Amino acid sequence: MKNVTKPTVWRAAIYVGLAAVVAAATLFLGVASAFAAAPEQDGDNPFPNRWLERAYQREQMALDHQSDRLEFAALIAGDVEEWIEYLKDQGEDTGELEAALANFNTGLAEAQAHHDDAAAILGEHAGFDEDGKVVDRPQAIDTLRRAGRALRDAHRALSDATIDLHTAIRDWRYDHYPRSERPGG
Repeated sequence: MKNVTKPTVWRAAIYVGLAAVVAAATLFLGVASAFAAAPEQDGDNPFPNRWLERAYQREQMALDHQSDRLEFAALIAGDVEEWIEYLKDQGEDTGELEAALANFNTGLAEAQAHHDDAAAILGEHAGFDEDGKVVDRPQAIDTLRRAGRALRDAHRALSDATIDLHTAIRDWRYDHYPRSERPGG
């Protein structure tokens, strides 16, 4: 067993005492005042303006990415249309596929409409200046909510249309190709 000397005991006692003083100072002096509402915060809303500015940037990026997905979906629709024409030339019944493609195009148009709404809302940048800084907090919050809702509606419409088209193509393939003749297995 190690011998404990008097200087070691005193040193430990000093450290414990200092820790207790720091804990008491933190408790009684109120570190909470360091977290008090900054001038850029609204009293009713705990989110600083910089969070709103970041959300505005994220929604603009989401809009750009969604544009890419909508363009890709239009290419997919063109490929499916070509495939349907090929199947017709082969004498296949493509009525179900044509209906599914029509539904997909309707969903794509709905998604594009919601996307255009989001682009218009973010383009107005109500509540934000040209650099994306908050100038009118309630208006900025409203802009973010409306644009976010439009982006989500566009995403939902495109996702639903894509899943429905995929399901229709899968079902058509299972109905028209025996398992041994299916492309891919």
